[in-house]
Amino acid sequence: MIIEPLIVAITTLVSSLSPQQAREHIEAATAVATVEFPVELLLSVAYIESRYDPRALSRIECEPDDPESCARKTGVWNKATKPPKAKPSWYCGPMQTGGYVPWDECQKMRMDVAYAYGVGATHLREWFDDKRCARLPDDNRLRCALAGYNGGNAAVASYKTSKYANWILTIRSRIVRNAARAVSS
Repeated sequence: MIIEPLIVAITTLVSSLSPQQAREHIEAATAVATVEFPVELLLSVAYIESRYDPRALSRIECEPDDPESCARKTGVWNKATKPPKAKPSWYCGPMQTGGYVPWDECQKMRMDVAYAYGVGATHLREWFDDKRCARLPDDNRLRCALAGYNGGNAAVASYKTSKYANWILTIRSRIVRNAARAVSS
């Protein structure tokens, strides 16, 4: 697909996204896209996970002397240093990939959009090739991979009813539709 219609498509979804920022995401997704994971699908994951904000960070935060206070926090973290009460698991950057990775790896995903899309596409491929997903027909295989990407092993078992997979596929359709409208305008 041509870049300009995709810029229109994703800036329609996130009006605060500049055309240059949109181009950066589209180019990063294009570089790692495959037949199974086209640009529109990767952009859909980034939309759901971060609204295309590379500073996005999901982490566990705890009060120092109260392990019972630990909770998952999501959103934008503007600093290069770890949040003071935070610990892994980290999910980082526009595609929110990570887990129990070093902070430096998380930072790389937050600072380098192209790298983040590469890591995200690799992670999605791992789920797509997981034996539980790989044995399924095409659409269910993708749904299974998306469920695993979002929720790990437990989510794979309920891929057919995955709200996450439905959201991604809905956003993918919206991106394709918005890009087609931009072409025909």
